[in-house]
Amino acid sequence: MRWENRSSVTEFFLLGFSPEYPALQGVLFFLFFLAYVVTLQGNALLFLLTCLEPRLHTPMYFFLANLSFLDVCTSTTTVPRLLVDLLQPRQGISILSCFLQLFLVTALNTTELMLLTVMAYDRYVAVCCPLQYTMIMNRGTCINLATCSWVGGCLHSLIHTLLAARLPFCGSNRVNQFFCNAPQLLELSCADTTINEVALLLTGVALSGFFPVILISYARILAAVQRSRAAGERRGKALSTCASHLMVVVMFYGSAAATCLAGRGGAGSVFYTAITPMLNPIIYSLRNQEVFD
Repeated sequence: MRWENRSSVTEFFLLGFSPEYPALQGVLFFLFFLAYVVTLQGNALLFLLTCLEPRLHTPMYFFLANLSFLDVCTSTTTVPRLLVDLLQPRQGISILSCFLQLFLVTALNTTELMLLTVMAYDRYVAVCCPLQYTMIMNRGTCINLATCSWVGGCLHSLIHTLLAARLPFCGSNRVNQFFCNAPQLLELSCADTTINEVALLLTGVALSGFFPVILISYARILAAVQRSRAAGERRGKALSTCASHLMVVVMFYGSAAATCLAGRGGAGSVFYTAITPMLNPIIYSLRNQEVFD
C-alpha cells in the first residue's frame, strides 16, 4: 500500500492518560475495568430481554437492541486497549491495528448518531401519529432504518480511514489520545492534510444536521402530548419514554461537543466511549416499565 511504503513510522504509541496522571494508573484501571464490566452486563441483558421477551418485540425495543449491541462494540473497541496501556505503558500499536481501530470507532459513533435520530423519529410517529404507527413503523421499515444507520456509519468511516491511510507518517509516532482518532493522526503526518481536514469539516457539518431533527421531533412530541386528551398515566408514560431517549441524546452530543472544544478530547472521548455505553441501558431500563414487568 502507498502509505505503508512511504511511512518510516511502523507503530504508534497511544499516550492516553499516562502523561497527565502517572500516579493514578491503578485507580484508572479499576474504574475503567468496572465501567467496562457494567457496560457488557447491562447491554447484554437488555439485548437478550428485547430478543427473548415477546412483549418487547416492538419498533422502539428493536432499535434499543441495536443501540445495546452498538454500545458493547463501541466500548470493546477502545476500553480493553486502554486497560492494557494503563497496566503496561508505552505498548505500541501497529499502523494496521491503529487504522482498524480508527475505522471501528468512527463507524460506531456515526452509526449511533444516526440510530438516535431514527429512534427520535420512531417516538414522533408513536406519539403524533398513533393510529398509523403500526403501518408506518412496520417490520420492513424498522429493518431498513437500522440497516441504513449501520451502512451509513461504515461508509462515513471508510472515507476518513482511506483518506488517513494515504498519508505518510515520518515524524513523531505519539498519538495524543487513548485510541486512534483522525484529528490526532493528522497531526502526526508529514504531508499536506488539507483534503482530510476539509472532509472532516464537511462531514461534521452534515452529521450535525441530525441534532436539529431530533430537537424538532421532541418539540412536536411535547406539543402533541400537551394537546392530548389521553389519561394522565398514558401521557406520563409517553413523556417518560421520550425523556430517557432525550437524556441519551444529550449525553452523546454533549460529549461530542466537549471533544471538539477540548481539542485532544480527553474528557469527552472518555464519556462517549466508556461512560455513555455504561449509562444507556440503566437510563432506558429505569424509565421504561416494560423492562421490569
